[in-house]
Amino acid sequence: MSEIEVQEGLRFQHPDEIIVRTVTFANVTSGTVVSPVVLVFDEHDNDKDVTTTVMPTNSPSVVSPIVTLSELKLLVERHTYRVEVLADDGTNTFVSIHRVRCQRT
Repeated sequence: MSEIEVQEGLRFQHPDEIIVRTVTFANVTSGTVVSPVVLVFDEHDNDKDVTTTVMPTNSPSVVSPIVTLSELKLLVERHTYRVEVLADDGTNTFVSIHRVRCQRT
């Protein structure tokens, strides 16, 4: 498994925002990305899996090599979330990680 963290680093989201993000795997594979799986962990709460709370729909879609995530919402202010996107190209499994900090300003 290959792990990549987005170059943009930490992203910020207001507690009232609902944001759909995309992740590209173009820099790690020329194959067709399939079967994405998304998990969200609250780093403020001992890496608790909060996927069903903050991304309740959790139905990522793919137009290879881009994975569009479901809405990220209901975040708790001053918490940092780690969003892990696992995707497969038929040969390898890749993990893309980005972090989202919830704050008002």
